Amino acid sequence: MKSKPIAHVVEEYFQSTVQKKATINDVLKHYVEKYGENNPVEMKRARHAIYLKIRRLVKSGVLVVASKSGKSTHYAKAKILEETKTQKSIPVTVAPSEKKMLFKRKTELEYELELCIAEAQGYEEMKSLLPAQLNLLTSKKNEAKKRAIRLNGLLTSTQTILHALT
Repeated sequence: MKSKPIAHVVEEYFQSTVQKKATINDVLKHYVEKYGENNPVEMKRARHAIYLKIRRLVKSGVLVVASKSGKSTHYAKAKILEETKTQKSIPVTVAPSEKKMLFKRKTELEYELELCIAEAQGYEEMKSLLPAQLNLLTSKKNEAKKRAIRLNGLLTSTQTILHALT
């Protein structure tokens, strides 16, 4: 039950602080000032609880590791971009033909992506068969990889639009 106020102290510290960065010891100092704790065993527990809470906040994206210097790590609030009201309220009407076309495009892009990946793998396997043509095979493999990356981008954007429309 002791860790509950500590968790609140961590959140409170990062919400109310004017400093951009803070260490675990800064939060611990704030905790000691607020609760007047001076028992070494309790201070050790509090420091560990603060560490755990900060790590959870970093993993959830509320805080970020701002910098590291020596053994101390500085944490800062993450800049979370909130959706504006216009982003939330855009009505989306989709014709069934448009949705069908997007599904067809997605299928085609997936197939082309698989072909490019297989082509790149084929060039890699040919390197052992044709060691004299290493430069040519490497350049062809790189071209296939670049096409695969471009296709992956197109596929991702198509999937994002489909997800937004459903």
